[in-house]
Amino acid sequence: MTDPQQHPDQASSDDATSAEQRTINRRRVFLAGAGVAGAAALAKAGTASAADGDDVLVGEQNTTDDGATVVTNTNNTATSPGTGGQEAIKGELTGSDNGSHAILGVTQGRGHSVAGDTPAGPNTVAATWGRHGGQGAGVGGINTATNVPLAGPARGVEGIVADGTNGSHAVFGATNGAGHSVAGDTPADAEDGSGGPNTTAATWGRHGGVGAGIGGVSAMGYGGEFVGGKSHVRLIQAEDADDYGPPTGDGHLLGELYVDGAGNLWFNRADGENFTQLNNQGGVTMMPDPQRAYDSREEYEPAGSAKGAFDSGEIRVIDLSEFTDLPAGASGAIVNITVDGTVGRGFLTAFNGATADDDRPDASTINWYEDTSIVANGVIVPVAPDGTIKVYCYGLGGTAVTDVVIDVVGAIT
Repeated sequence: MTDPQQHPDQASSDDATSAEQRTINRRRVFLAGAGVAGAAALAKAGTASAADGDDVLVGEQNTTDDGATVVTNTNNTATSPGTGGQEAIKGELTGSDNGSHAILGVTQGRGHSVAGDTPAGPNTVAATWGRHGGQGAGVGGINTATNVPLAGPARGVEGIVADGTNGSHAVFGATNGAGHSVAGDTPADAEDGSGGPNTTAATWGRHGGVGAGIGGVSAMGYGGEFVGGKSHVRLIQAEDADDYGPPTGDGHLLGELYVDGAGNLWFNRADGENFTQLNNQGGVTMMPDPQRAYDSREEYEPAGSAKGAFDSGEIRVIDLSEFTDLPAGASGAIVNITVDGTVGRGFLTAFNGATADDDRPDASTINWYEDTSIVANGVIVPVAPDGTIKVYCYGLGGTAVTDVVIDVVGAIT
């Protein structure tokens, strides 16, 4: 520390100042009203007046009439623990009803209002540290700037790790109780810069590389917990998301969730491109009651096209959705097929309406063995995108061999 400069109101001559006075290391400290407003102008020796008119002396305890106490030690060389009592600058408010700051720093420029700077030696305690014995914050910060953009330069609290190889946290929180290690709290009436409601996250993180914006790890509990009045979690579509399909390319990892441009949810089952769609998967929808989709008998409803008994070798296209509630886009239908008024022996085959006639399955859906039989069978039939199936009839007699009735019982979606 350099020698203290003389205060302007002191005598210019050293002879006019006693040796005892010169040993008193005095600095000017300003007190504001009910508490310590700040420590400033520490380069000048002398005394300063507190709000009650009392002098404030560096290195000594000074108590004002309103119950505020300040102790200022500008260059303390004592050895003590990290939270010991030998502070370089200390402000203490002893009045329990005093709402002022113990130490306040104010800047109108670009510097920090209050800063801590510890050189790179083996000291591992925080450069700036705060401990509160009650329910207040250990360290708090408030920024009152307006119309600052999202992720702008105005912070309540900021932490920076400058070295590119430093793997430590820029901001770190630890708790041994039931509180949060790191918390964000945005009131319900908070507004954004345009005066509308604030819809950004209370706790938010942005990573410019391939790391996570926000990460959480728990040794025995949950990595993350989310509770929302609208919804627990919202996955936002990327601006370049495809209309349909998962992300492509290398670098994808097991456990990823992704929403494409159409709102479909995808889950990555392994490293690389192994995404599985989680929504709109196949399921079974049962009708409350069977619904008649087709009846070839002239005298019965529904009165659709292609009436009359089937000939041997005939293939008819049946629209299962024309008279039923078969869902649009159903991939299959659960149907009950009945033959009535059979002639001789024969069989039917029901298959996908989009399949070419020559590619019909080499299998029977229902069989009969004599004249005038009434035989029914329940089957699942693939359905074309337009809701149609095809029915092929074969009879040994080679003529009109049977009527056909089809009821829809359920759908495969």
